[in-house]
Amino acid sequence: MPDSERIAIFDLDGTLIDAVPDIVPAINQVMDIYHLAPVTHAEAASLMGDGLHQFALRAFQRRGAMASEDDIAMFADHYGRHPVTHTRLYPGVPNTLQALVDTGWRLIVCSNKSEAIADHILRELGVRSYFAVVCGGDTVVARKPDPRHLSEALSRAGASADQAVMIGDYQADVWAARMLGVPSIFAAWGYGHRDMGSQATRIAKQFSDLPALLDEVLPGAMAPY
Repeated sequence: MPDSERIAIFDLDGTLIDAVPDIVPAINQVMDIYHLAPVTHAEAASLMGDGLHQFALRAFQRRGAMASEDDIAMFADHYGRHPVTHTRLYPGVPNTLQALVDTGWRLIVCSNKSEAIADHILRELGVRSYFAVVCGGDTVVARKPDPRHLSEALSRAGASADQAVMIGDYQADVWAARMLGVPSIFAAWGYGHRDMGSQATRIAKQFSDLPALLDEVLPGAMAPY
């Protein structure tokens, strides 16, 4: 891979896709067993960002209850059976990914979600071919915000940190990037509060903003005169 090649690392949930419509029915199947109030879409969005395990713990805590490992496993199983029934790409994703590829960016996904499920969702939504690597949280030593997750994703792509920019909607994405010394772009359309992007290099208001912001953060090599 040429040293000049630039790498855009994407988070998945809240950045490329809105996964909440499929996560809500999965968690509510478990909630129903305990006669707990169902989780709403807005509530679920506020609990996202650190993987399904933390999501389930937070959802139960909101109800004054404690999720067991069996409860979490049941939720994950329900979700894994139907992870892309109602999940959708955010507006502008396919066209923007194509524009990035056309201008020489190499794209990878770094998600705390299971790698197999992440890969499946991207295939079902028709965008898997844009990504050289999909690196899930279950195939690495440590997940975001641990920077080793990003390091592993870059290693699989044959790239280094000085070639990369992280794009994500949550503090875990920004923190992982900062600890690795990688610039970051906060996805303001996602699940995270806007103040989570206060330490990001740039803030994107919509997905189609990314090509211009990426070029600002990591300019391409200048053509020789």
